[in-house]
Amino acid sequence: MHLRSRRSQMQQTIYPSDPYTFIKHRSYAHYLNCWLPVFLQTRDTATVVDAFAGAGIYSQGDPGSSVVVAKTLLGHSRLQRFRGTLRLLSLEERPDRAAELERQRQKVPSAAQLKWRVLPPGSFAENAQKLRDYTHRENDGDPVLWLLDPYGPADLAAESVRACLDSGPRDEAIISFFSKEMHQRKTVSTWQTAMQRHFGTNSWRTVLDHQSQPEGMTALVEAYCSDWRSTGLYASYFAIRVPNETARYHLVFLTHAERGLECWTKMQRRIDPVLGRGASPASIDAPTLFDGIAITSTMVEILRGYAGQEKTWQQMRIDAMQAGQSDRLLRAGLQELRMTGLAFRVEPLEATTPWPEGCTVRFYSEADLRDADQAEFN
Repeated sequence: MHLRSRRSQMQQTIYPSDPYTFIKHRSYAHYLNCWLPVFLQTRDTATVVDAFAGAGIYSQGDPGSSVVVAKTLLGHSRLQRFRGTLRLLSLEERPDRAAELERQRQKVPSAAQLKWRVLPPGSFAENAQKLRDYTHRENDGDPVLWLLDPYGPADLAAESVRACLDSGPRDEAIISFFSKEMHQRKTVSTWQTAMQRHFGTNSWRTVLDHQSQPEGMTALVEAYCSDWRSTGLYASYFAIRVPNETARYHLVFLTHAERGLECWTKMQRRIDPVLGRGASPASIDAPTLFDGIAITSTMVEILRGYAGQEKTWQQMRIDAMQAGQSDRLLRAGLQELRMTGLAFRVEPLEATTPWPEGCTVRFYSEADLRDADQAEFN
């Protein structure tokens, strides 16, 4: 939901949805469609914490985020194979919305695989530690997906996110990141304070160097992801766009596990099949003239950055997934660079495919080629 419109309608228990909220919820659903069977087919418990849950319904009748999570589980094609239970914990600060959310919860069909609890009204900041303890009270290894969709950066401190993600090796988070508003208000002191709290570092100040809104928004979200990567997490982001393809805000994904990145990348490619970087109301889930064609520009740019280095398949794959790129695009990008003499497989010496899993690749730059040509000419 547009940040201004959300703020202006804070007095309403149930407020309108919009196309961007639909994209966000569709992103949740696609991610969960991959995430749920990974854990519930092999474990007893997995948890989703919807920490800014709202009323569970919008004024047009669209379902809220917690209802989307519940219905994604109940409608999953493998539901009957799930041996485990999904615990859904919904937290909403306003009592009127929490009460409405409970009414919406009661309308959702019951199932053995779902235990949904609407928590007493309260803020995430006040309840982060309790939620962390509760979700891991039985086993630190139980997977937890944190849906963190605040009304603005001031509502989500980095220290609270860190406390949640540090609680278990299978904890992940999807965070609504309001890059447009942060760029627009970058010189406002209250917003600077909010960004300092949101980032937990000074890296947000990179936005002060960018007058261009698209460049400033990208600098912000990349700095935010870089901060989290420096703590040992994998981080990726996905743009929620307006019709002219300018990003409205971003979803940031944080995980400890390569498997989580795989599910996130599948979501990105499902919603944005061309580039995997973001979706608008006009493009979400849409068939495209480029179906079946590998659009390698993003992947090639990443691979060119390896010039002068050797990279293993796993190293390349992690970088690719954090940029929303699939294995197929990674291989296509490698093939493109091979054809121009900039990438060569070092190991294995022999293989049935050009770029097998486990391979090591050596990268060169155009300057290396020019130098080699000049040396040969001389």
